[in-house]
Amino acid sequence: MRGVRAGAPAARVLRGFGAALVCLLSTSIVATAGDAAGSASAAAPKLIAYVTGWSQPVSIDTSRITHVNFAFARIDGQDRVVLPDEASARRLAEIVALKRTAPALRVLVSVGGWGADGFSDAALTDESRARFADSAVELMHSQAADGIDLDWEYPGQSTAGIRARPEDKRNFTLLLAALRERLDARSRSDRRPARDGYLLTIASADRVIVLQGGKVSQDLRRVSAEPAKTG
Repeated sequence: MRGVRAGAPAARVLRGFGAALVCLLSTSIVATAGDAAGSASAAAPKLIAYVTGWSQPVSIDTSRITHVNFAFARIDGQDRVVLPDEASARRLAEIVALKRTAPALRVLVSVGGWGADGFSDAALTDESRARFADSAVELMHSQAADGIDLDWEYPGQSTAGIRARPEDKRNFTLLLAALRERLDARSRSDRRPARDGYLLTIASADRVIVLQGGKVSQDLRRVSAEPAKTG
């Protein structure tokens, strides 16, 4: 796996950010408002970089990278998605500012990560899912980002020391549906073109079934799988 080339001529330098990991996601789930538009956009390859907030400065080659996932937002004790601190907000703002010179770049807020708890509780009921989805979309919008990336590692599994329930797979599917509904509504209210609606992605392992089996095909009409490419 090759990373982003440091010092590339077209690179834009981010000060105070963590390392960007350009990775081949086992499953990269990308969705926009409108199935037809989403299918058309899926034809173009996506080069996705995760940028963390805890390592050395990093250069982002915006001539090659199509999407940047900022890692990570967290879930507070009230089922709401928040940035962990003011430094994270400033760092995310710097990433979003890259779009001034690279308008095609899309920036997503990644929620979770390994060992990040709160997903099972947030996905448990209609009310908790509403709190999660509303707060996630509001955070995305307030930061002028282009979508939400969910890194629940993993539904139904407590390996990372997080709370898990047997019903997590079903609830994760319902959580995705709640997010998609709100992202589509926000896309319409912001008058974003159908082909450029707010994105919903997940990072998932290839050997872990994270969605409710009976709901997968129905859910993937809105959240469609496509492979990410390494740079």
